[in-house]
Amino acid sequence: MPAPNNEAQSILVVDDTPANLHLLFNILSQAGYVVRLVLSGEAALKAAAAQRPDLVLLDIHMPKMNGYEVAKQLKSVDQTADIPIIFISADDDIQAKIDAFTAGGVDYVIKPFHEAEILARVRTHLSLITLQKEVVERSLREERTKLLVNFIDKAAHEFRTPLTSINLNLDILKRTLNFTFRQAQLIERSKDRVFQIDLLIANMLLMTRLSTIENLSLEPVNIRSFLQSILGAENKNQIELTLNVEQHSILGNAPLLTRAIEELVSNAMAAKAKNIKLCAFVQNENIVLELVDDGLGKTV
Repeated sequence: MPAPNNEAQSILVVDDTPANLHLLFNILSQAGYVVRLVLSGEAALKAAAAQRPDLVLLDIHMPKMNGYEVAKQLKSVDQTADIPIIFISADDDIQAKIDAFTAGGVDYVIKPFHEAEILARVRTHLSLITLQKEVVERSLREERTKLLVNFIDKAAHEFRTPLTSINLNLDILKRTLNFTFRQAQLIERSKDRVFQIDLLIANMLLMTRLSTIENLSLEPVNIRSFLQSILGAENKNQIELTLNVEQHSILGNAPLLTRAIEELVSNAMAAKAKNIKLCAFVQNENIVLELVDDGLGKTV
């Protein structure tokens, strides 16, 4: 049976006995691994340097350079230091095993070995490599996401500070100077533009924070009850609610949906909207929740 997800996984087999190489090649290649064979320690070091393997199966007793020496040299080079090494040997004494692990081995298989044992040990250590890579990649993604969110937060603050100052200055000018009707209109239009920019920044912050959330817990959410709870029993803002869906529930994360819709409603109210409509409808087999208003720069 081929090993799962092993297309990019390669194994370097090092043994000075051709019969052992032939046997291991058949076992591993039939399991779907990319297998390279070498007959000496010197050849193993050259092969690993030329093309880094994912795992090394290493015999101990070889002429000129034994397996311990090969392992130590592989561990001394950054490019190959983290490659897992499984020692293969006929030695069954404790000292041989201690020396193997001291040299950097992760496992020890005694000859004559069984096919199932070799495959089980190889799959275990390659799976550990895959898990380690996933952990590292996830950590890097989280760090990049954190840096992005921090950058956007700081950028938003830097943008909002002068916007607030501009808005205050416009209010001061409007109160202290006598403007013509046309000039007053221009000031109001400028204030509206400032508001639209601030609204854009707020929405950008919201979407950025929502996009960084992973592994959301989903649960059935009753659409009618959910939307009515957001509007409140009295619906003081007189928001029109339209439901054009057949099913009553969807799978979602109620707190995040609440946060998003409340933010949109707040933006609409700040934009001086007189008519706000909250809709749920089916589009391309998906249920869409939409908020439409007639405020400055319609919010959808």
